[in-house]
Amino acid sequence: TYDWSAVPATMREFIQFPPFPVEHLENSLTNLAKLATSL
Repeated sequence: TYDWSAVPATMREFIQFPPFPVEHLENSLTNLAKLATSL
């Protein structure tokens, strides 16, 4: 994880999390699960 404690609150509010659509995270995790179980 990244320590955001030094980042001003205004910047943390400006950068929404996650900074990409939730579907992207879901697709990424699905691909990761496929890779992890195919070894």
